[in-house]
Amino acid sequence: MKHLNLLNKAFLNFNQAAIKLKDSYEKLQARVGELNSELEEKNRCLQASLRENEDIKNYLKSILESLPCGVIALDAEKNVLTFNRKAQSIIGIPAEEMKGSFCAILTSRLGIPVRDVESFLNAKTISNFEARIKKDYSTAYISLNITALKNSKNDRNSVVVIQDITRLKRLEIQAQRNSKLIAIGKMAAKMAHEIRNPLGSIEIFASVLRKELSGESKKMADYICSAVKNLNHIVCNYLFFSRFPKARLKKMDIHKCLDDTINSIWFVKRDVKITKKYQASKHFINGDHELLKQASFNIILNSIQAIKTNGIITIETHNHFNEETWIEIKFIDNGEGISENDIDKIFDPFFTTKEKGTGLGLSIVHNIIDSHQGTIQVESTKGQGTAFSIMLPVFEE
Repeated sequence: MKHLNLLNKAFLNFNQAAIKLKDSYEKLQARVGELNSELEEKNRCLQASLRENEDIKNYLKSILESLPCGVIALDAEKNVLTFNRKAQSIIGIPAEEMKGSFCAILTSRLGIPVRDVESFLNAKTISNFEARIKKDYSTAYISLNITALKNSKNDRNSVVVIQDITRLKRLEIQAQRNSKLIAIGKMAAKMAHEIRNPLGSIEIFASVLRKELSGESKKMADYICSAVKNLNHIVCNYLFFSRFPKARLKKMDIHKCLDDTINSIWFVKRDVKITKKYQASKHFINGDHELLKQASFNIILNSIQAIKTNGIITIETHNHFNEETWIEIKFIDNGEGISENDIDKIFDPFFTTKEKGTGLGLSIVHNIIDSHQGTIQVESTKGQGTAFSIMLPVFEE
């Protein structure tokens, strides 16, 4: 009997324990359900947050890529973290090479002096810097602006903003050149008048002496007349430069003008081959045919004189579509090239490296292009050749 009571008591305790366990299990199930619901809600919130962050990231990336300037993010060691396509386009380096030290990119790839780059990158707040670089076989000008940033880890990251200021810089250079040409032109006109007046008297007296003298004395008079004619030719060039004729603008075909120039220069071509690569679909401009023919003639003649043997001159045309439509005319030769010391002076009046040159040919070209609201640039490598690039606005109906 005693054992039976113990057994009943054990079953009773077991039942009570089972009931408690069942209650606990049901509560646990309910709690698990609540936790699952909370977890699902948290997951939904997390997914929504991730989508929102992704949308923000894509939105910011879209803004970054649509900026008209280049943006490059650097870490504390001035290594490239990220950049937009515009930065890669302005610098002209393939995207896969836009990594590592930004200092190395600026110095080794773009040729900017190390001292200038280090001074720029080590700025503590904001630093501005302008540089002249070689890009696609031509010269470009870029402006760099660096701003130091601090993040939550106190790392000194920075952001570099890059802008292509080539067109602006070229306009500045052209404006300075125009001012110089105007001043020199006025001086040339005054000098030409002062020289020309007594020159006429010298020529008259020398002609009289030629008639009255004989032998060696007559030869000396001949030399005087010849020298006077040469000097008069130079003075006439100076006067032509100072009294530059006004362009008579009308609709014209620049390709036909170039063809006419090539046909008229046959007598000085020697063994030089002239190749035409006309690729511009829009080649009508508002211009003066004769003046532009003279400008083309002067450039081609300059190229011929710079070529020693196996000469090739390539004339190319291309259209550029920006706010306006432009035509670019390029004259490329494989001549001796122009030294870095001389390249900024070649459009200056009276500057020449030739023994018998007057130094007015390219100055006249500059004036002609300027009178057509165009620009002219030159790129050259000593010993490899020279490329003149003329930009003129296309005629719009």
